Amino acid sequence: MAKFLTESDAQRIADAVRNVESRTEAELVPVVALQSDDYRYIPVLAVLFLAMVFPSIFWVFGVPWPLPGPLDPYSGQLILATIGIALVQWTPLRHKLVPRYIKRRRAARMAREQFVEQSVHLAPKHCGVLLFVSVAEHYVEILADQGLADRVDNAEWQKAVDDFTGLVRQGKVAEGFEAAIADIGEILSRVARVSETKDRNALPDRLVVIG
Repeated sequence: MAKFLTESDAQRIADAVRNVESRTEAELVPVVALQSDDYRYIPVLAVLFLAMVFPSIFWVFGVPWPLPGPLDPYSGQLILATIGIALVQWTPLRHKLVPRYIKRRRAARMAREQFVEQSVHLAPKHCGVLLFVSVAEHYVEILADQGLADRVDNAEWQKAVDDFTGLVRQGKVAEGFEAAIADIGEILSRVARVSETKDRNALPDRLVVIG
């Protein structure tokens, strides 16, 4: 279980999912990923680029090479690259160096991968919903299958996202999941009310934790 969620929290989230599914045709799958990518290559490429251009700075500004004796510009490049690559192995620094738009792209891609991997697209009557959270990227997205997406305005899904993020900022992660799931349930109870022919519990109710 993720360090910010206890087994009791996971059970509360599963109960909230079951409550929604008991009232609607939908299958709701909550997924939380600790990170959507390890981003190893981007900081390494940045370090290598800086090491490559580092000696040229002194040449452009006519400044003498500062390192003594055998430590020529090529040695300086090697030292800078070695130190830099070692530093970016530290995960918090690596995430700081990756542009936000790249992190959002990776998280959005993983959300869509999970939509398929968790079989949300196979929910009966195309009434599957994925609540996806990627922790390192501070990314939250709700993906609905075609049977629901055409009937729900994006602003309604966004309210559920906003309620989640508002509670998480207060340190109330489990409550954030419960609030978002309740919001999703309100939407689904309007556009996908339960029928007597519903295939009960076609997908697992549990919180899926990745990483």
